[in-house]
Amino acid sequence: MSVISRLCGRLGLTNSSCSLNASKSTFRMEIRQFRTKRQKKSSPTLPEPENLIVRKDVGFSALKRPVMFTFAFTGCTVAGCAIWQYENMREAARRSRLPNFDFGFGRKAGDLREEFRQWWNKLPDNEKLFIPICALNCLVFLGWRIPALQGVMMKWFLASPSGVATCLPMLLSTFSHYSFVHLGMNMFCLHSLMGPAVNILGQEQFLAMYLTGGVFSSLASYVFKVGRSMPGVSLGASGAVLAVIGVFGTIMPDARFQIIFIPGFTFTADTAIKALICLDTAGLVAGWRMFDHAAHLAGVLYGIFWCHAGSRFLWDSRAPLVNAWHQFRTGSKRRDE
Repeated sequence: MSVISRLCGRLGLTNSSCSLNASKSTFRMEIRQFRTKRQKKSSPTLPEPENLIVRKDVGFSALKRPVMFTFAFTGCTVAGCAIWQYENMREAARRSRLPNFDFGFGRKAGDLREEFRQWWNKLPDNEKLFIPICALNCLVFLGWRIPALQGVMMKWFLASPSGVATCLPMLLSTFSHYSFVHLGMNMFCLHSLMGPAVNILGQEQFLAMYLTGGVFSSLASYVFKVGRSMPGVSLGASGAVLAVIGVFGTIMPDARFQIIFIPGFTFTADTAIKALICLDTAGLVAGWRMFDHAAHLAGVLYGIFWCHAGSRFLWDSRAPLVNAWHQFRTGSKRRDE
């Protein structure tokens, strides 16, 4: 006799009522188990990109396309930012000739859009540049939270020399963060240094340096991974942000830095650059894998290079391109003919 039958006998219940109660309890348990299985299926866990290891071994021949992409992207970025600077100067000159006359071209339909336009025009140049960069990083961060986009995110927003796509992820990965702490720290450092750097370089030259610095740091990461046969992926704006630190520390070496977690402890920007170079060099030699030390070291060195040579050889050589664009925009070449 089962335990349920004995209990029914003591309570004076019939077998039919006991069997009915037993069947109801069994049915309830089956429903609970079914709900638990459905809940487990409906909440898939997202993969950790930092722990994703690519097993495919590649040689130095895999670096041909990334190298060509890096130099082509650098040329196109410098050219695009130079044209952007020309258009900004052209618009400023037009407004200076008639400062009190409003053509009404900039007004937006609707009060909300007009208020946003006025708010945007009052922002300094560094804020106008930081907000779009931060917004792009936040959008990509949200993309990692959507399970349906995981295939796209891993293909295009993770940089690896053995990946399916190798060129475009060198740029897109600099806007990609999987961890909120990683995103927050990079954007905090970028915002802290962006004001002085933009005031010195101008927003157009700063953007050219920032984007090309991120791509060059990705290329350095590729070279190190292939040379040491260390498979893996990289993501994050750290390389580009460290390029900004390299520029800032080279131009203003006596500026004081402070770590927010250690109040009262300050050090110069020149000391920060030296410490970063030593730390990342030690990480490369020792084979530390917690950070992409090759990309970090390349970012700092690229910022120093931009101050000493890059700005002179790349940015200051934009005059022929700007003159050609000016002739195209104004049609002065046709009038001369």
